[in-house]
Amino acid sequence: MSFPEFFLVIGAKSSLFFLVAMLVTLGMRRRAAAARHLVWAGALVGAALLPVIGSVVPTWDVPVLSSGRQAERSSSPASDVVLRPTPNVATTSEHGLDESTAESISSLGNAGRSMSALASPITRAAALDGAGRRIDGALLLLGVWAVGVLLLLSRMAFSVLSLRRIERRATPVSGAGWHQALVAIGHRDDDIALLVSDDIDVPVTWGMFRHVILLPREADEWSAARRELVLRHELAHVARLDVLTQLLARVVSALHWPNPLAWLAERNLRRECEQACDDAVLAAGVRPTRYAEELLAILSELAPRGVVSLAPGLASGPSIEQRLHALLDARLARRRATRLDAAVTGVGVLAFALPLAAMTPAERGATLQHGHDVAIETAALPLTPKLVSRAASLTEVPPATSLGESAAEQLCAADGRSSHSNLTQEREGMKTWEVHWSGRDCAVDLRAEGDIKYDDDLSDITSISRNGFFDVSLRDGDVLTRLVIRSSARGELDRHYTVNGAEQAWNDRAQAWFADFLLQLDRQTGFAIDQRFPKLLARGVPAVFDEIEKLGSDYVRGRYLERLIERAKLSPAQVRQTLEVAGRDVRSDYELTRVLLAVAERYGLPDEDTRATFLTATNGLSSDYERNRALHALLSRSDLSPREAAATLQSASALTNDYELARTLVLMTDKKLVAPSLRPLYLRDAAKISSDYERARVLLGLLGSGTLTTREVAEVIRLTSEIKNDYERARVLVTVASGYELGDDMRDAYLAAARSISNEYERGRALSALRKS
Repeated sequence: MSFPEFFLVIGAKSSLFFLVAMLVTLGMRRRAAAARHLVWAGALVGAALLPVIGSVVPTWDVPVLSSGRQAERSSSPASDVVLRPTPNVATTSEHGLDESTAESISSLGNAGRSMSALASPITRAAALDGAGRRIDGALLLLGVWAVGVLLLLSRMAFSVLSLRRIERRATPVSGAGWHQALVAIGHRDDDIALLVSDDIDVPVTWGMFRHVILLPREADEWSAARRELVLRHELAHVARLDVLTQLLARVVSALHWPNPLAWLAERNLRRECEQACDDAVLAAGVRPTRYAEELLAILSELAPRGVVSLAPGLASGPSIEQRLHALLDARLARRRATRLDAAVTGVGVLAFALPLAAMTPAERGATLQHGHDVAIETAALPLTPKLVSRAASLTEVPPATSLGESAAEQLCAADGRSSHSNLTQEREGMKTWEVHWSGRDCAVDLRAEGDIKYDDDLSDITSISRNGFFDVSLRDGDVLTRLVIRSSARGELDRHYTVNGAEQAWNDRAQAWFADFLLQLDRQTGFAIDQRFPKLLARGVPAVFDEIEKLGSDYVRGRYLERLIERAKLSPAQVRQTLEVAGRDVRSDYELTRVLLAVAERYGLPDEDTRATFLTATNGLSSDYERNRALHALLSRSDLSPREAAATLQSASALTNDYELARTLVLMTDKKLVAPSLRPLYLRDAAKISSDYERARVLLGLLGSGTLTTREVAEVIRLTSEIKNDYERARVLVTVASGYELGDDMRDAYLAAARSISNEYERGRALSALRKS
């Protein structure tokens, strides 16, 4: 699913969540506000969890497209296809028909049928030609969404930091009046911090782990009755964990910012939150009229500032008119939400979220089956095969000559807009297969179902299981060729072969065209590797290398190279050639690493030339994880020469991830491969590590690998002084002091690094180790 599709699907699903919450709360108008608040909180949590749940539950395809699209599909001879089609063909211009072609079509007496058959390809062509624009649009949509999320989360972070700053600048309440009010309402005064601030105008509650009630400076002048009401309201926020729920609501609305229903959900959550706290005050026995008078007086005198809008408080939530109306409505329930309410809400959210997350949009009339064994390959690849030769007219069959490598540079070549996908599935014994690739002015779509058998030389299909089919459409410029092969009731193969919608005879030229297509299909997908590879290997290893150069994707090249490594008995020269071919032709880090590890496991990298070739291919890996995997396979050898160790360390220096770089450096010291001449490079690599734990590991590894020079020890102390974690800094310093006599300059540097340790125990350890040395 593309990002725009994913974006729209998640938006639609979350909208359903919010709409259901709206309908449920409308039916709960007379229920307690706390119960309605639970519903809105559940909707926001459910919307946030939809992508997570969708990634772990089985998918459930739901037809959502119009019946017009279904009618278009039903006009195809393969209307019973199980997989969703992704055809790509071109529009044929009517002005390109010459008179002889027009007469030929007229003589067929089926112009209506031909035009009907062309209707779907024309639509498909428009989709293909707009593929690049859709990709650009997807990136633009992703960028706009990400910018919006970043701005909103930044605003939220600014509010949090502002509240933290207000909290730090606030002072404890003076006098015993506030603490007496806490005791009067039956609350301990040792787990709530009551602070007074000049930076706020209304009471607010803050803190998820340490609860704080921030009061305006004027609060010291409030009466005891007002203090009690305010504290009851704010303590209700604390008991209900409203700070946490409102932070979550703000994050969800930021992630779903293009959806107005998300903002509505957050607003309703805040409204029900404040009304639930008002209900808690009334449930304590406070007269509604008295509370309404005090609330009106506070909100009339003071105005909330924007910086505290994130925190729940007396003045947040709905308008004063709404709150007063709710306070004075004797028909409303005032009870708190119980654990049973929370459990029922949680079960309801899961019961709605699970099927909603599993739903995947599918076309009407299509029933995409998700099998138990699914293999998917999707990548942007340089695709090379020429699949169709241009025809002189609509009724001319493509020539039977080989499609050949010379034509590969003309069609389906990499132009920045090529794409490739290959999907195979199996369920209840029924196999389905869908392939698509496109390049410069050409496209291929294949849909197949059932058990399909090919002849020995992979030039034709010999049988298809009952109810199965093989349907391929190829567009080359303005020529659309289509072949549909089905199994008849008598077990024979029925072939429907058309060029631009006109029926063609199945003759030798068509058969040669299909044989070339099957060859190119395997070079793109590797579907016939079990059939072709043994025959290639029987002709010798050079024949396999020649074929690998003609393959169209890293995935297929990797599979052929792995078969060669596993099934051939390669000479040392052929092992090096395999590594050279992989390093030169395989661009995918994952596939290249698989080949390198297969070589290392099967042949063991027995000589220096082979290891040098292996390292050259490893240096082409851009992924830190994959490069580290390959380097560890090389370092597992115990016979690396100093020159090889230097080259390996130089390769490791390109790693940017702290964990991966530290793993390799520590392994090199464990194997005693860091000679004195390599220590400066090792220390430079250690200086690049920002993680305290990983830098300490690397420095300790070097200290344990041998005796260091005075200059190297000084550099170790300097790098240790940059470690911020007290424990990690102390343990490196203790190792230095335990193993080396330190001169005056180094002692000064050591003492400076040790004395800057803030933890008293760790500082004492480091200083004590120096005194004992």
